[in-house]
Amino acid sequence: MGYSIRSVRNLNDEKDVQVNYTGTGGLTRYSFGSGVKIYKNLSLGTHLYLLHGSITKAETLESGTQAGLEISSKTYLTGLGMDGGLQYRLHVTDKSNVVVGAVYTPAINLNTEKQLAVVNSLNLDSLYSELYGTADYVVPAKTGFGVSYNTPHHLFALDFMHANYPTAYTRDNVQIRDTYRFSGGYEFKGTQTPMNYWSYVRTRFSLYAQQNETLINSQKYLNWGSTAGIAIPTPNGRGFVNLTYNYNHLGTSSRSLIIQHTHSFALDFSIQDLWGSPQKI
Repeated sequence: MGYSIRSVRNLNDEKDVQVNYTGTGGLTRYSFGSGVKIYKNLSLGTHLYLLHGSITKAETLESGTQAGLEISSKTYLTGLGMDGGLQYRLHVTDKSNVVVGAVYTPAINLNTEKQLAVVNSLNLDSLYSELYGTADYVVPAKTGFGVSYNTPHHLFALDFMHANYPTAYTRDNVQIRDTYRFSGGYEFKGTQTPMNYWSYVRTRFSLYAQQNETLINSQKYLNWGSTAGIAIPTPNGRGFVNLTYNYNHLGTSSRSLIIQHTHSFALDFSIQDLWGSPQKI
């Protein structure tokens, strides 16, 4: 999380006081996962994970008689969780198959401590500080389903995810609601013509749409985005160099709210699952 927003407020007898709202932080996830085939084409998998991190929010007065006054709160979060899933593979022909899967993540209680501080940002004088325990945050339970159709040259996939936010605790009197996310993707795996390097280049494209869980001034809004990418094989055919572009549209301009557009590029490397295979001499 990271933001910096300037606004104007009326404070007591002062009008048009400039205020800067900032926020930083986030959660880090450490996980361990394992899967096992339990019957023919049916597989079961699970993850155990630890969430840990902090979120800092601050309001700084930039004008008026109290210019430099900063009120900040830092929330420390820690929690353990797990999820599980089932996957069934149905062979349509010798070279194509359909995969159906389902996942479930129970709600997670995050142990929470909060530090409140009031300082003068101009001379760094500390006016007030307190660390205290507070009510736990709850990460909502999530349920998902997906299906894909796979051939030697094409891959089609559709996913659905439901998050049960009303069971989660929130602050600042922000209204929340259940959310639903729909996404779909397509990958062209190339024609894979022998002795033709470029026929092994892969291209990918995906779209998603998700209701935002918050209701600000009773305003509902939709988040959506898309991803496009290309995967270029390494000369030895054991991996790919992946270039991906991602676009996200978050928020709404209705009722004086804010829209956020993000554009990002990613470059990474992937290695095919060929560990232990014999080398050709």
